[in-house]
Amino acid sequence: MFSPKKAGRSPPIGSKKSGEFVELGPGVAKSALGFVVAFRPPGGVEYSDSVGRKIRVDSEMNSLTFQHGLYAKSRDLRSMTPAQADEILANIQRAMNFLGRATEILRD
Repeated sequence: MFSPKKAGRSPPIGSKKSGEFVELGPGVAKSALGFVVAFRPPGGVEYSDSVGRKIRVDSEMNSLTFQHGLYAKSRDLRSMTPAQADEILANIQRAMNFLGRATEILRD
């Protein structure tokens, strides 16, 4: 479940002047570290990197706070080590924040 938050829209977390990311289009950010994150509503985020991994992470939006939740137990993450999954989730979270979409990782 989402952390308790005050109702209302959260302000954008990231800055469009970030040195790490470039916005390729609506909901798509490319990192200088070699990965791309694409937000695909409803309910998913696509992650691809220079190693050739293509991963889909399930997500949802809290309709009261407009905060997005990323499910740490998404199918594509289950076959990875916890450290690999955490790295990918952190990358996605930074990209989503850059795109102005407040995001938290849901571990339950």
